[in-house]
Amino acid sequence: MLPVTFQFIIAMVAYAINEQLARRIEYLLEEVRVLQEVYTETTCRKRIPFPTSNVAGWRSRARR
Repeated sequence: MLPVTFQFIIAMVAYAINEQLARRIEYLLEEVRVLQEVYTETTCRKRIPFPTSNVAGWRSRARR
């Protein structure tokens, strides 16, 4: 087993990384929400339309 001091340092680093990732995820979710709102207001659509020909190409590439 590791010394208590080393365990404490590892726990502090893990906590800091977790907090940083949580803040980044919150920011990205808010950014997506704002972009979706702007897109909906400007185009009156909620979803981006993709041509079906492109979707078939993506699926075939994903299977490889």
